[in-house]
Amino acid sequence: MKILDVVKGLLSKGLLAPTNNGKPAELVLNDFLPGTQFRHAKTYGHSWEWSYALAVELEHGRDRGMNVTMNHPLLTGLVVLAHLAEDRLYYARLMVMESKGELFNAQLERQPHPVVLDALARLAAARQRLDERLAEKLADA
Repeated sequence: MKILDVVKGLLSKGLLAPTNNGKPAELVLNDFLPGTQFRHAKTYGHSWEWSYALAVELEHGRDRGMNVTMNHPLLTGLVVLAHLAEDRLYYARLMVMESKGELFNAQLERQPHPVVLDALARLAAARQRLDERLAEKLADA
């Protein structure tokens, strides 16, 4: 994905190096930096969250009236980081909320049974991911 390539390039040039005397600084960006100088540092993010977050925020770069980033890779990445800085579980929670909405709409629109079951399965998967993230956060508290 183009956004990840831009962020990776900026990191490799040292332009986004989140360090504190050569050690990972307490920045949310560290949570999504596998394969960097922080490889063995504990992280709190998962690649599925980053991918989901970018997909969600890219929705705001396409539609008139909601176009915040113009699909600019760095701006979109910064929006993701801003949300994650507020709450590291932001996108895990959002995934559950959106899945609930999809299930409700499928039922409201009287979609065929397999469509409703698929929406229900996506909700169950989203809830499981959120539960796993909550358990990680509690274990670290």
